[in-house]
Amino acid sequence: MKSKNAYGFTLVELLIVIVIISMLMALLLPAVGGARESMRQAACKNNIYQLSRASINHESKHGHFPSGGWGYGWVGDVNAGVGEKQPGGWIYNSLPELQQEPLYMLGYALTSSGSEKSESTMKSERETALKTPLPFLYCPSRRDAVVYPCTISGGFFNTNTPSAVGKTDYCYNGGDGKDIAAFGKGDGFNNLTETAWRQQTFGMEYPGCDRTKSTIANGLSQRRTGIRPEWVTDGGSYTYLLGEKYLNPDTYTTGTAGHDDQGWSIGFDQDIVRFSKHNTEDKAIPFRDRSGYSTPEFAFGSAHPDHFMMSMCDGSVRGILYSIDPEVHAHLGIRNDGVAHGADEF
Repeated sequence: MKSKNAYGFTLVELLIVIVIISMLMALLLPAVGGARESMRQAACKNNIYQLSRASINHESKHGHFPSGGWGYGWVGDVNAGVGEKQPGGWIYNSLPELQQEPLYMLGYALTSSGSEKSESTMKSERETALKTPLPFLYCPSRRDAVVYPCTISGGFFNTNTPSAVGKTDYCYNGGDGKDIAAFGKGDGFNNLTETAWRQQTFGMEYPGCDRTKSTIANGLSQRRTGIRPEWVTDGGSYTYLLGEKYLNPDTYTTGTAGHDDQGWSIGFDQDIVRFSKHNTEDKAIPFRDRSGYSTPEFAFGSAHPDHFMMSMCDGSVRGILYSIDPEVHAHLGIRNDGVAHGADEF
């Protein structure tokens, strides 16, 4: 016999409970999503901080920030040192300061017993490095730290060309884009003097060819040579060092974008270098990643909702709003134009 106090839910009451739970979930899900994005942003910021510290430590050891390498089609070669003869760019040059010495040493000319390796063996080892995804080079808000397709036209010169490589979501600051003309494969650069290289690249005798006195790029990365701290005359706190690059979400995993088609160990190219200004302005204005929009191929940007993160030359990391004044952004990318913007301006 049932108790007179037995009680069950009516259909209406059950529906009310379901509605209440649904409303609570609707309120909680954005908060959970926001918390996750905050964690991803914190991880991204730490990546940039570690990369900037590596560059600063490199400068302390060698007297200049990591050199820019030769161009696309070339990857880092441990046998070439850290200066103008090094075909790899800033990421490759930073490996020893990122506790990646074994990766950096792949392709070394001698075996452990002291015998010389064949060129094919060294190329194979450089390919192994190129195919290694490095977690600190990926923004967790954008894509997983795995390999993605490599679609370089014509292949690489000093390594085998793999079908998939480790990529980077972070780029060095190339300034106002005057060095964009220097993108290219750069055949035969290894035996050129600095003066001859500038003549070949620009078709003329460039004023101040001595790399200890003058440089082409006015950012922190240029082909072959590294920027010295004394050339950052606007001050390290007022000049970009490196930060997040813009990508079209449609090409995150395809390798079909010309500015994300190679790997992290290449030389000077928009895969690893971006600019704060460009003669076609919308190619360098910072953007949030946007599906269907590939124009800002030289620009900084990110997958974060309202800002992208940049490290200054003093190692500090700052979130920069996409709405930053384009002129302020341009000046922050130029190390020697006499215009120093304070933190309250961006």
